[in-house]
Amino acid sequence: TIILADFLNTTGDPVFDSTLKVALAVALEQSPFLKVFPDDRAHEELLLMQRSVNESITRAVARQIAQREQLKALVAGSITSLGRHYVVGVEVVNAETGDVMAREQVEANSKEEVLTSLGAAASRLRRTLGESLSSIRRFDVPLPQATTPSLEALHAYALAIDEGRVNDQRPESIPHLKRAIELDPHFALAMAQLSGTYTNTWQSALAPEWSRKAFELRDRVSERERYMISWRYYRDATQAWDKGLELARSWTDAYPRESTAFNSLGRAAWALGKYQQAIAPLQESIRLDPRFFAPRLNLLWTQTALNQFDAAKQVLEEARAANVHSIGFPQMAYLFAFVDNDAATMARELA
Repeated sequence: TIILADFLNTTGDPVFDSTLKVALAVALEQSPFLKVFPDDRAHEELLLMQRSVNESITRAVARQIAQREQLKALVAGSITSLGRHYVVGVEVVNAETGDVMAREQVEANSKEEVLTSLGAAASRLRRTLGESLSSIRRFDVPLPQATTPSLEALHAYALAIDEGRVNDQRPESIPHLKRAIELDPHFALAMAQLSGTYTNTWQSALAPEWSRKAFELRDRVSERERYMISWRYYRDATQAWDKGLELARSWTDAYPRESTAFNSLGRAAWALGKYQQAIAPLQESIRLDPRFFAPRLNLLWTQTALNQFDAAKQVLEEARAANVHSIGFPQMAYLFAFVDNDAATMARELA
């Protein structure tokens, strides 16, 4: 797992702000061997470091977060202008020592070629870090195809990600996503994100349209994003849990370090009433990402469905001990207290 620092942009062009960091994350996470530390998690870490949640994740700050989270490396990128050309640099830095482990530098002849050049640098970086050529060939969609060839559309998408990070996926990010889709009507990632934002802001009736559109364009994205988009389609648009289960099995095989994949496998099994089958993948999802709330909540529901109330209560206690939050946890705590006729706990959970 690696953490990305914010790109150092000395071009004076704001279109590169946040944009290249989002693009680099997509490029690197095509690899089954690399996982990018979630940006929202990094900004949560800032609060624990007594810094502003909106502070930039500089190279130095990224290294501090990496050390706190016991991550081995950080990736720092930069872009400078050279006349009409641009120079993009990417470095992998040992979080413990500060030594540069790998470095790539590429030149783009125009603004329109920056994404292509960045993607090529990321591919070479993956090989330098030890990923096999066969793996890179299988999991390496060019960045303009995996995201969008429009820097302006990607910039709007990055603004939506920033808005969602700061405001917990509130509706403020929706106009940015709509703008991204307006600039590139084939921007599948933006459509999938819009679907997810509608779902997460209790506007689920608006989600299926965008999950369907993203699904229709799934062949344009990376392998990892294709799994994400297909899962969202089966979950939000069609509720085809049998197909979702099959997809999630393939997903966990392709990306064995992907917590979301194992959570999806457990969620699909749960939806099909295969509660016992759901437990192991949900536990693996928690192991891969202890701060991810969804598998803990799904495991809580699963064990409740199996009448394993003591085990379910243990999941609830572990979530709270790990400082993992979701509205579902106090709801379930209230339910257990109601069953136990525990009025004091019911009142506390309502407070």
